Amino acid sequence: MSGVLGELAFAFLLVGLVSFGGGYAMIPLVERELIAGRGWLTTEMFGEIIAVAEMTPGPVAVNTATFVGHRLAGVAGGAAATLAVLAVPALVSGSLALALGRCGQIPQVIAALRGLRPVACAMLGAATLTIFRAVDLDIRSAAIAALAAVALYRRVHPLWVIAGAAGLGLLLF
Repeated sequence: MSGVLGELAFAFLLVGLVSFGGGYAMIPLVERELIAGRGWLTTEMFGEIIAVAEMTPGPVAVNTATFVGHRLAGVAGGAAATLAVLAVPALVSGSLALALGRCGQIPQVIAALRGLRPVACAMLGAATLTIFRAVDLDIRSAAIAALAAVALYRRVHPLWVIAGAAGLGLLLF
């Protein structure tokens, strides 16, 4: 692989390699790697991609890789970025599943896993701040975000929340 496809694959291989904590935790890294590091996207473009990746079925990390890859290099770019972002997590998850099946009840393993939970929360918080930087947060956007957060907290189905936000966007903007 060479050129843009090779660079895309390498960039998303790095993202997959260090994206512990799930798809949202990888958002700050993708921003740093693709916007600041490579200049492939603007912050506004990245915000739009994250919004679409969040609203489409599937993991946000995979959707983001697919959309970014497609935007930069078409179908081949989408495939290269998606496969690259999945490679390391698939190997690590498979290995951990085997290891936890054998060692998951050992007190030290349980303690280590408990120590990782706060880090996952911190990574989600960092991802939230990254996304907020890409949003033109005026009073209307803040109101939509607050209403969506309350609705999701009250377990309103995400499709209804997305539809409601789109409707409010049509009315308010």
